Amino acid sequence: MQTQVNQQAETISHRFLEVAELFEFQPTDIAKLRANIPAGTVIIQPVLLTDVSNVPDEVALFIVTKDKVTVTKQPFDVKAFNVLVTQYRQELTDIRFPNKFRSTSAK
Repeated sequence: MQTQVNQQAETISHRFLEVAELFEFQPTDIAKLRANIPAGTVIIQPVLLTDVSNVPDEVALFIVTKDKVTVTKQPFDVKAFNVLVTQYRQELTDIRFPNKFRSTSAK
């Protein structure tokens, strides 16, 4: 499993140079991180894989728990995401509706 994750990380770093530094972690770094994660805790690190010619936009989700590390890639709609972020920011700063942000944060 770790070999497959490493291969996916290497492929992503070659196609998306701007995220290459995320993969400079050594297995010992990941082992230290996992050793310090409390039971039942999940760390999710999204990496946007966008704006590359002839490559579909995706998001890579690095999921780290005390027991394992997995990478999942999902299609990513940049325009829809930007609309949600803009809407969420507007809701957070609109003093007339202090609880309204909950509707967007659930998306």
